[in-house]
Amino acid sequence: MRAKPTARDGKRRLLLADDHPLVRDWAANVIDGQPDLALCGTSGTAEELLSAIRELNPDLVVVDITIPGSPGIELIREIHRISKSTAVLVLSNVDEALYAPKVVNAGAMAFVHKRDATTDLVPAIHAVLRGRLHLSERLLCESLAQIRGLHRKAGLAALSSRELEVFRSLGQGLGTRAIAEQHHISIKTVQMYCARIKAKLRLTNGSHLVRTATLWWESHKND
Repeated sequence: MRAKPTARDGKRRLLLADDHPLVRDWAANVIDGQPDLALCGTSGTAEELLSAIRELNPDLVVVDITIPGSPGIELIREIHRISKSTAVLVLSNVDEALYAPKVVNAGAMAFVHKRDATTDLVPAIHAVLRGRLHLSERLLCESLAQIRGLHRKAGLAALSSRELEVFRSLGQGLGTRAIAEQHHISIKTVQMYCARIKAKLRLTNGSHLVRTATLWWESHKND
């Protein structure tokens, strides 16, 4: 871990976690180049990151959830358990359409794909520090199109009440076993409902089902 002196000039303090030195150096230069931001440290592993958060209590963590030792999306929840005041921005190469809704559901305020970092990282940081959610325009358009498509096909209307409950649980990030326990049914019954949902919504596989359910939940959880 590399730590820097605490900023005392009103700048917002950021912690950067990535296992690639070139990415760390580039992002560090970008952050330090902003007049209202100060990089207070960098980490290369999940263990270093969590230790740094305890020590430095940054305003924002910019993190790749695939760093060594990371439990994936659960790392975001662990960050919030350590510091409820620290916001999280995920900067990663993972599948944006699949993971962005999941990291937001886990408590992150933004997802920036590394291919878009040169244009999106700074705007995303500033949005998060203002308390706003930030996702790429591409993902937002895809999400809206997907949800509208479901309604146009009347697919969701075709789901039974129990199928809709299972669909909602999938969107909330629950696995098959957790859904079975939540609804007091067997795992085989959950699998049967999932197969029916895939058929009614014309989805190709389990990953497509989870992705669709997650996007739907993210657009409806505040309704």
